[in-house]
Amino acid sequence: MPVSARTKRIDVGKDITAGIQTIDTSGHTVGHMSLLVSTENEKLLILGDIVHDAYISFERPDWHFGYDQDPKKGALVRKKILQMAASQGLPAVGYHLPFPGLGMIARKGAAFRWLPANWQWTP
Repeated sequence: MPVSARTKRIDVGKDITAGIQTIDTSGHTVGHMSLLVSTENEKLLILGDIVHDAYISFERPDWHFGYDQDPKKGALVRKKILQMAASQGLPAVGYHLPFPGLGMIARKGAAFRWLPANWQWTP
């Protein structure tokens, strides 16, 4: 049985379920989505693959990497999402960021800066 028969497509900009909203971040790849996870008191932005480096992607969000299928759109989307995260003070997690991949995004002049969360081991 094909996987498509056992799955349901989701629409960009809609809630997957209560508290999980999709955000169109296509440009890196066709159909790429980021997620905004919300509870009553907290939010977390899951960036997916829109940033590729903890320094370059924030300092120069207008630069693209060879993996962006639509470089212009990828850069525009990256700037828009980084601006949203910085202006709203959203904690974020990114797949290509150093462990633990969780932190904050701050404005740095016309660009941005990644502020990684400190990891503390608590057994």
